[in-house]
Amino acid sequence: MEPIPQAQYGFTEEQLTAPQESLLELTEQPEWIPVILREMRYGSEQLNELVNFRSGLAGVSGFSSDMKVLLERRDNAPSAALAVELFCYQARKTIGALAATLGGLDTLVFTGGIGERAVPVRTEICQGLEFLGAQLDAR
Repeated sequence: MEPIPQAQYGFTEEQLTAPQESLLELTEQPEWIPVILREMRYGSEQLNELVNFRSGLAGVSGFSSDMKVLLERRDNAPSAALAVELFCYQARKTIGALAATLGGLDTLVFTGGIGERAVPVRTEICQGLEFLGAQLDAR
């Protein structure tokens, strides 16, 4: 598979490797898919590989979608730091949107790997959510 197209098609690598987030995109294709299909002549298997395996954290970092690995390497790998930063930004944005929809929050609970083992990620996500009354329990 050839490298992901960037500036020559008017898209940044971040635009091409960021996970798709809008529910509208379930019925509307992201703006870069026609470019990939037409200009790069990607077939369905190549597009599947790009969207499902070379996007998101792995696409931004260039090497992993594992948050533990990204946290371990972010001091020495700017792409890992960017992946963590984008993940935390997206999580913070989603929490803010849900809080607005719900009219506020009573409790914010992190579960899974982030809830169990990722204090730095919880801390970064909660930065800026103080207006919701978010108080981080660092345990």
